[in-house]
Formats: sequence, C-alpha cells, structure tokens
Amino acid sequence: MTNTSGDPRNMTSYRNLMPGDPAPWFRARANTRSDFVFHAMAGRYIALCFFGSAAHPLGRAAVDAACTEPGLFDDARVHFFGVSIDPADEAQKRVAGRLPGQWFFWDFDGRISRLYGAIQKERQNCEVVR
Repeated sequence: MTNTSGDPRNMTSYRNLMPGDPAPWFRARANTRSDFVFHAMAGRYIALCFFGSAAHPLGRAAVDAACTEPGLFDDARVHFFGVSIDPADEAQKRVAGRLPGQWFFWDFDGRISRLYGAIQKERQNCEVVR
C-alpha cells in the first residue's frame, strides 16, 4: 500500500487503528448469542483475532493456538474473540467457542473486519481464499 502523505492514518484501502485509538463498537452474531454487544466488554483484556477461515491453514493455526490453553482465556481476566468471514466455519462447526473465555463472531458481510482494518474498506464481499 502506498501512503504518499506520510501520515499512517491516511491509508486509502484499509482502516488503520493506531495505539491509543478506541476500539470500534459493534453488535454482531456470535457462536453463543444472536446479538452480542462488543462494547459491553469495555475495560477488559481482549484478544481479537481476525483469522478469516478455519479452512485455511494459517486461520486454523491461529484458532488452535488460542484454544489449546483453556486456562488462558477465562472471562474473568482475559477474553478471546475469533472473527470468521467464512460461513462454512459455522455450518461445518469448524470453530466452537468454549466458555468461559472463548467466543467467535460470524462476520460474513465483513462489517467487523472493515471496522478494524482486517479487510479493505472498499471490498463488498468476503471471498474466502482456501
């Protein structure tokens, strides 16, 4: 990506959150709730992982790394939220949250991913590359 202005906030294709920027608020469908209000988690330590698809080896590795240590994410101190853009992750149950502490958002329209700069702002669909 070319940034001619010198200011990292002027990236044209991706939203660029900077250290100290507030986390964007959103409501989304999650593995355990049809309307999860993310900003209700304010003030807690959160790992938000945009892994794309659990069918992709790198996406699978990211999910596995977060889910292999059940005591790390406990809802009392630290929460893990995975963000999937692949409807097959839900349909085929490739990922499943484990309470306490591990949740997954279904971001099939890419709205959350665009808010956080994980996919291009201009991208209309969330084509999954396998």
